[in-house]
Amino acid sequence: MTTKGQSLLSGNIFCGHCGSRLTFSPDTNRYSKKSGEVVSYNVAGYVCKHGATIGGSVCQQKYIAKRVDDTVRSILQQVFAQIRELPPTDTWERQHERQLSDNRNKVKTATRNASKLDKELSAYKK
Repeated sequence: MTTKGQSLLSGNIFCGHCGSRLTFSPDTNRYSKKSGEVVSYNVAGYVCKHGATIGGSVCQQKYIAKRVDDTVRSILQQVFAQIRELPPTDTWERQHERQLSDNRNKVKTATRNASKLDKELSAYKK
């Protein structure tokens, strides 16, 4: 499984058709103008390895990286905007109080155990 590459999503997203992992694939497209000049440009994409091995009969072989990245970015921005808009709730405070209560109980238990062990130690010393 390749999850390292030039793209953040490489190996972390899956093909919508077959469910295989998509990996990043830089590619260069070339075409000739009428004047004979060859023009080349980079087209990065995510490649479905499953689709590539079976000839693409089941799924699309390549997804344009810019479209995928822009879609994921816009969805994440929407999610973060919703999180920002949420009013602070009492759940965080309740959870914090619960954690504090648990920690206080642990300290009390540890203190009781330490005093018991001190009594045992003094009994052994006598």
